Amino acid sequence: AVDDLMLLRAIESGAVTDDDMPPSLSDILADRETHDWLVPGLFERTDRLILTGFEGTGKSFLLAQMALCIAAGINPFLGFPSHEPSRVLVIDCENSRRQTQRRYRRIAQEVEKLTVSNNMASPDWSKQMRFVIRPEGVALNEPRQVQRIERNIRAVNPDLVIVGPLYRMHTLDTKDE
Repeated sequence: AVDDLMLLRAIESGAVTDDDMPPSLSDILADRETHDWLVPGLFERTDRLILTGFEGTGKSFLLAQMALCIAAGINPFLGFPSHEPSRVLVIDCENSRRQTQRRYRRIAQEVEKLTVSNNMASPDWSKQMRFVIRPEGVALNEPRQVQRIERNIRAVNPDLVIVGPLYRMHTLDTKDE
């Protein structure tokens, strides 16, 4: 109540103008709604998703499926063509190249079958999918490592970046808040 009274006095004295007022819900709803879809109805460009779960529950498998489907132009949950093929960069801070190969080979074969059954062009994995494989982790609290990742992102210019796991992306003690 005191803050409201102070704001009212400031408005009355001219210290605060209508331009200082944040938008109301009515203002926001009056704006024309637009989307910049990566996957129509699912992901907009600049959206962020954090996926959490216990070890062994399929997080990495799900992210690989999403990466490959989005790269191929397929909705990753419905299995039908939904958008133009996209460039995807996966920054894997945990798995080796061999582990990555095993996981992605299996899923890529299934995605390729989906493209055939949907009369789509086969994905050009050399253009659609790129990997930064760092099983030793990436210390994002170290400027040189951040610069290296930024260079990778600039070089690929991806539509989607999948990165993780979070606990392998710093050199801090995980017990510290």
